[in-house]
Amino acid sequence: MISPRLFIRTLVRRLGYDLHSLPVECLTLRDLEFDLPCLVGARDPRVLDVGANVGQSIDLFRRTLKNPRIVSFEPNPTLATGLRQKYAGCGVRVEAMALGSSEGTISFNILENHELSSVLPLLANEENPFRDTAVLQIIDIPITTVDSYLRNARLDHVDLLKIDTQGFDLEVLRGAVGALGRRAIGIILVEVNLISLYAGQGSLGEVERFLAGSGYGLLGLYEVNRLNGSIRWATACFQPALRR
Repeated sequence: MISPRLFIRTLVRRLGYDLHSLPVECLTLRDLEFDLPCLVGARDPRVLDVGANVGQSIDLFRRTLKNPRIVSFEPNPTLATGLRQKYAGCGVRVEAMALGSSEGTISFNILENHELSSVLPLLANEENPFRDTAVLQIIDIPITTVDSYLRNARLDHVDLLKIDTQGFDLEVLRGAVGALGRRAIGIILVEVNLISLYAGQGSLGEVERFLAGSGYGLLGLYEVNRLNGSIRWATACFQPALRR
């Protein structure tokens, strides 16, 4: 005889849903919006939002965190201007620049789909669903590092570092090696591509190994995008590993 619990679970799965116990206390490891308050924990958390685009992550942080103090970096000057207007008076600081592993200037590709704009050029390989996206403009933009920004802003700790820079994410992390080494960064969210989209993009494996070298472990994958069952890209969540 089937148990009531198994019957309900089977019925729910046939409807395309699932019931499961939380694998980690307070965390689903599936629903980023639900998990963020528990992941970050702090009240008035300091957030660095690298690759703000039109404010999707800003809206998420303002919905889920208690009085977040957000610094957003957006290299597209038109989008940066729009962000400043949209979040004027909301405690969001917008920096019209890129972050990477060095300081100076760098070329930036503005694409017709602005969400795909990147320092890196798109690849034309067959698996890339965005290979035919047109480049509207290539501009020179200022670039700095996380370490330099924190030093100049006199910030000694960041509760959440989110990076979504279309394949350039590993370079952003390389520019934060000092902060990572002294555990000045709490939770890290990084968009990772598991298919080849950009020339020179960092892989999930490279990001994981780099952060492991600074004492951060992979907690899970959120916002997973799949095609035919295979993951194409996702948001990887890293946390400081417990010291032994």
